[in-house]
Amino acid sequence: MYFVFHDENEDREIAISAKDAMKAAKENEFYNPETGEEIDDFLKKLFPVYKMTEFFAAAAKKQ
Repeated sequence: MYFVFHDENEDREIAISAKDAMKAAKENEFYNPETGEEIDDFLKKLFPVYKMTEFFAAAAKKQ
């Protein structure tokens, strides 16, 4: 699992590690990883992304 940050200024998404997202939530501060700008209301702009494991990918192919 990882997160994406939706950068509204650039209208794009930037991948963020789960570790960095959890640290930001714990410390209640997040900085745009590309510009260094502090992001207000960042929890509304971070979205989890789940990666399918090889086990589930193989099971999906069988169906």
